[in-house]
Amino acid sequence: MSFSLNPPGIILIIGLGALLLLLVSALRGKGNRTTRYVRLGIGAVAIGGLLIFAYRPSYIRVDSSGISSNSGGSISIPWNKVSEAAYLPSLADSPYRPTSKVAGVALGAYRIGTFRTAGKGDARVLSQTTGGALIVQADGKTYEFAPAELQKMVAEVAKHRSVSGWSPAR
Repeated sequence: MSFSLNPPGIILIIGLGALLLLLVSALRGKGNRTTRYVRLGIGAVAIGGLLIFAYRPSYIRVDSSGISSNSGGSISIPWNKVSEAAYLPSLADSPYRPTSKVAGVALGAYRIGTFRTAGKGDARVLSQTTGGALIVQADGKTYEFAPAELQKMVAEVAKHRSVSGWSPAR
């Protein structure tokens, strides 16, 4: 089963705003027409490439082989490497609460990358919600998953591994 993490719309708005600024500056800028059009073309391709990279959704896949993700620096966690899986209904007072970004993107609840946590060192975070999370320990690394369909993801993981803090009645 796949779970998507869709980037916030602000990324698209900022990219389109940058493209509009580029267009205005190229059309009103100094230099001959050819130079301005070349600058416009190069800038449009650069901004377009950045938007394609930044605005694509990330996916978390849970299946019989383990948990995987296509997010930057893709993740692949086979079930035999998982030492612990825990459902936390709230990260507010948890030692797993992300406190600062090491590498990645953080826009509101949308977080993808490596983050320092309140008390457990660094964790690889793939989050679209601020409420709870599924914490997975594997090969000495910590992973925090919080897609919009967190309950469904935890139920899917519970089919393959025991998840502490989770009861199927949720």
